[in-house]
Amino acid sequence: MTSLRHLEAWKLRGRCATYPDPELWFAEHPAGVAEAKSVCAGCLVRDVCLDDALARGEAHGVLGGLTPAERRAAAAGRGLPRPSIHGATQHGQRSGYVAGCRCPDCRRGNSVYMAGWRAERRWSVTTGGLLIAVLDHRTGRGRTTAWPGQLYLPLPTEGIAS
Repeated sequence: MTSLRHLEAWKLRGRCATYPDPELWFAEHPAGVAEAKSVCAGCLVRDVCLDDALARGEAHGVLGGLTPAERRAAAAGRGLPRPSIHGATQHGQRSGYVAGCRCPDCRRGNSVYMAGWRAERRWSVTTGGLLIAVLDHRTGRGRTTAWPGQLYLPLPTEGIAS
């Protein structure tokens, strides 16, 4: 059985593992970014590190010798969803679709989310046999405009004077 410890052993062989300043890979100054990239350039596990960063959708720091912008371009070239700065995206969910993945699973996840969102926007309650719809947004034009909070009631068919 392969352990997680064994799978992550490549990280211990990286040049960054023994570098005195671990914050260098998350530097914001261009000189720090250049230094981190130069350390990565001679690393034996650079390709594995880059593959791992792309697979996880890592959006921060210099990983595999590439900056976040360079990794976004590399991800697009490999057909992967672009890294998200708002957290990890989940394939097959709306977050995957928003991150740029247009595979059938992410499209379906987005469709399911949007259908639920639309249903929440317009809700109705059945009371005493009458369907009462309450609007949460403006609809219609001119004299037929209905406003948020306005009730739609069926018109009475009996007792109308003609």
